[in-house]
Amino acid sequence: MTDTVSLTIELTRQQRQQIERQAHERGYEQLADYVLALISADAADDDPDAVDIRAELKAGLHQALRGETLPLDKLWDGDER
Repeated sequence: MTDTVSLTIELTRQQRQQIERQAHERGYEQLADYVLALISADAADDDPDAVDIRAELKAGLHQALRGETLPLDKLWDGDER
């Protein structure tokens, strides 16, 4: 079992309602789960090895639109992973 500690933040009623609304809109039933997800996402943004999926997809789409494509059997040539 992981040791946990409490974290208390002070919010106005309006701020709490706004955060709760955002949490529910994003599918989180518990406010704490949403806040922890935000913290994890922020930490991932600090990871220099993290891949920006949106940027990669955008670049790939632009390549495809310019006709810069590869046959499927050549797609992973040279990929050492």
